[in-house]
Amino acid sequence: MSEMTIMEASRQLSARSISPVELATDCLATIDALNPSVAAFISVTADRALVDARASEDRMMRGDRRSPLDGIPIAHKDLFDTAGILTSHLSVRPEPVQVFKIHVSDQGSLTAEIVENPLSGDLCFAVQRTNRIISRQVNDALRSIGLTAEQIFLLAAIGEAGSPRISEVSLLLGLDHSTVVSNLKPLVRKNWVTMSVDVDDRRARKLLLTDNGRARLGMAFERLQELEDALVKKVGGMQNALSLCRMLSDLSTACA
Repeated sequence: MSEMTIMEASRQLSARSISPVELATDCLATIDALNPSVAAFISVTADRALVDARASEDRMMRGDRRSPLDGIPIAHKDLFDTAGILTSHLSVRPEPVQVFKIHVSDQGSLTAEIVENPLSGDLCFAVQRTNRIISRQVNDALRSIGLTAEQIFLLAAIGEAGSPRISEVSLLLGLDHSTVVSNLKPLVRKNWVTMSVDVDDRRARKLLLTDNGRARLGMAFERLQELEDALVKKVGGMQNALSLCRMLSDLSTACA
């Protein structure tokens, strides 16, 4: 059963060919069999899953199924805080090494106290983790205006360079050509960026921000200012922030 698609499982639940409890039990058995080798799950809430499955089954027996997804087991990424359930933000590892000691309140809010971090001196880990956290915060800040972190920095790079080639933007942002092209497509569709043939090399394409694109970029920077100010404060002020920017710029240049 665990190999069925969601649609197939939903149809079988509707037809009462299987029950939510049977489906949940089968999924839990699959997790028990495979998780020791693949380490896909950090916190398996088996008891809660079965309680929820029984509640779903009771609703179905009454003819009161909430939706086609009622009775379908789900798993949340460990990055999302969930009331009453350990959330480690990927810090619990199979060895096991626990980077954070997690406290979860009855209301679901949590604080993480660093008790041991064997990767604290690992530059790759530190840079990648910081990038993920800040990217998530940037995406949250930009969601209301329909932009992602990748798109805002792409718009900013185009605006800064004037009328760059795609290859120049790729180099500036440290992204491969296909990633830049993929992120450009929605910007072109929304008339925030125009793409034209380079008169000096007809194989190349040049990019230009439209007036709408510049306006959208201005809106994005307004929304990011609060986040920028908070980050500057967290690193100890503007001088430290500028020093950190220089070090990261030197590192990216050295690694390019």
